Amino acid sequence: MRAVLDWFSEPGYAAFAAFAVAVGSLVVAIVALVKSSRTQKRLLTIEERRERDRVAAQRRAELRVRLERRVRSFESPVEERAFIPSARYYVFLRNEGHAEAREVRVTFDGRKDIPNVCERPDSNTIRPGEEVRWCLTALRRQRALPSQIEVFWEDGLGEARSYRAPLTF
Repeated sequence: MRAVLDWFSEPGYAAFAAFAVAVGSLVVAIVALVKSSRTQKRLLTIEERRERDRVAAQRRAELRVRLERRVRSFESPVEERAFIPSARYYVFLRNEGHAEAREVRVTFDGRKDIPNVCERPDSNTIRPGEEVRWCLTALRRQRALPSQIEVFWEDGLGEARSYRAPLTF
């Protein structure tokens, strides 16, 4: 340890050591500046992408489907059966997005019209948070319910979008 202290006590060696420390500090500062600049560019890119996605989400409609079953009975004209159970199935279509869904078209099993639709919405526009419904009836041993629903719409982005789902509970 004494030898190192003696080496630094010489005037030329001490100046060289100070110069080496200054150059090393400069190199470390330049490397830190370059890395910081790259990190800032990456963060800016990420923030710009988030902002674009946020703006796009504000102009996007997201439609989701839900099926509910409600059973009721009614009197039969046939004497041996006093009541015939009937089920009404309600298909609810909800806009969970932030934009209005326009030109909404619904197909059941690939067909626009099926014979057992008892109720359908009046409008083909669904506002954000709004829910519309279709009523499907199925009398026992008569008609089967559709097994698939497909929804087509346009939103604020002008994109033609679609959603397909099985009609199950």
